[in-house]
Amino acid sequence: MTLPTSAPGDCASTWRTPQGWSRTAALGAGAEAPAGAPPPGQATATGAGPETDGGAAPRTADDFPAAQLNCLHHCLRDVLRGHRVVAATDQLVQPVGTVFSTDRTFRPWLASPGEQWLTVPEFFGSVRARWHTAWSVDDLRGLVHDEIGRGHVPVLHAHRWRVPWLSATDLLPADYHTMMALGCDGRAVLLADRQPTSTDPVPREHKVRWDDLADTARHGVQVLAYDIGETAVGHGDRHDIDLRALLNLSCRNLSGRAPRVPGMEHGLAAVELLKSFTSPHAAAMLDSKLLRLALRWHLPSCIEKYVVGNRRLFLHFARRHRYLHPQALSTALCRRVEESATAWAALGRSLARSARRDGMAEPGVGSALAAVSDAEDRLLAAMTTARDRLRDTPPPARPPTRDTVEAR
Repeated sequence: MTLPTSAPGDCASTWRTPQGWSRTAALGAGAEAPAGAPPPGQATATGAGPETDGGAAPRTADDFPAAQLNCLHHCLRDVLRGHRVVAATDQLVQPVGTVFSTDRTFRPWLASPGEQWLTVPEFFGSVRARWHTAWSVDDLRGLVHDEIGRGHVPVLHAHRWRVPWLSATDLLPADYHTMMALGCDGRAVLLADRQPTSTDPVPREHKVRWDDLADTARHGVQVLAYDIGETAVGHGDRHDIDLRALLNLSCRNLSGRAPRVPGMEHGLAAVELLKSFTSPHAAAMLDSKLLRLALRWHLPSCIEKYVVGNRRLFLHFARRHRYLHPQALSTALCRRVEESATAWAALGRSLARSARRDGMAEPGVGSALAAVSDAEDRLLAAMTTARDRLRDTPPPARPPTRDTVEAR
């Protein structure tokens, strides 16, 4: 880890905010703005408003359902918007896939390959990033000061948050959550929690004393250091995403051939493990208050934010840029991605209904899992076809624009 260059006492009385980062642009185009005026010390927005970003193409590309963005995506979308990235969601698109795992409480998780960002951030456009980990308040304060000094918004990911507005119990630990630091001085930091919850749908902002984060820092807090390439800002209707890598990795993830990680299963293997986990035989042995709670609230939310959201983000990107790659990003591929997202959403609803009944398993879960398995098989076939078509199609000498395609 690079040691902080800012001494904690350097800014003891001066409130610092990222210079050049626009709060108005970050909270525009569909993002939920917190109620009330910006907190004291928050930077005033500069430049154009959220709809046009200084005369560039309209920001409709970033209108995306909040329920299908995880906490890290929420933060990164706002960060990129504030830096005038025209289509921030394009930079967040990840390979399609599914990952099944359990945490330290044996709570089941369904995620997408993108959640591996929490250890190794990987982008497919011109954004690059790396995590620096702090194990004390002094180190955390120094890293946050350094990123704000670069004109960046620090993105914080804690192994175990210990803050008043996040409840943490043995059944529902507040682990692995991501927030932004919008400003700080030597005594306090303004944290923005961009992930709405069922009990608090409005994103929260809290000014917290550094000393009150001592317990959180003791378990480790990662601070994201990122850089944004010039091609990500203001490139209009073009994109800089490595589509070949995106399709290749999607095929590997969906087929279960992704790199093996202990305790995780990918793609079709993850679906099969989930079938075993929710089978009547396993349900009889594993039935408990924790698992019922996980099936009713936790797992359906995971499916919506991670699995369905992963497919919706890819679909959002594919439909916007199909004119550039009509053979690969075909109507057939988009249809299969849509079918997969719909099947997973139906499974989430079935799991929630099952947990309300006397037992963990019900016939509806089995049929919903069968529909997911069929949809994933069809999606893998369509993704493989798209990968092969892109591989066999030479890139055009001059990439088309939306206007030239519509004029043909």
